[in-house]
Amino acid sequence: MHIVLAILATAASFVLLVAPAHARTWAGPVDMRDVCIKAQAKAGQANDEYGKWLPNTGDKTNPSAFDWVCTDNHGYGTTNLDIDGWCKDTYKAQPNAYADPQGRGPYDWGCYYA
Repeated sequence: MHIVLAILATAASFVLLVAPAHARTWAGPVDMRDVCIKAQAKAGQANDEYGKWLPNTGDKTNPSAFDWVCTDNHGYGTTNLDIDGWCKDTYKAQPNAYADPQGRGPYDWGCYYA
């Protein structure tokens, strides 16, 4: 009986260690093209139909969520992207919305709120 209680106590403590500190709720996806459009407007760069967003693939084998660069058709680049701000602005109904790169890959961004 003591062995069973010890196993249950160990299992319960493990669950407490791996449980998240707070629950979060999915607010919606991140539109990286729109993030770039807003970043380019803030930087005073031209936005036109040829504007594009590309992950900065300096390391083509392992690009991350933090490697985004936005460029316009003139080749001007913007790397100061406010993805948290984009989530707050886009999902206004959730005042504490924030961005999370989830799996840390270039296309893994999502917006959440607590």
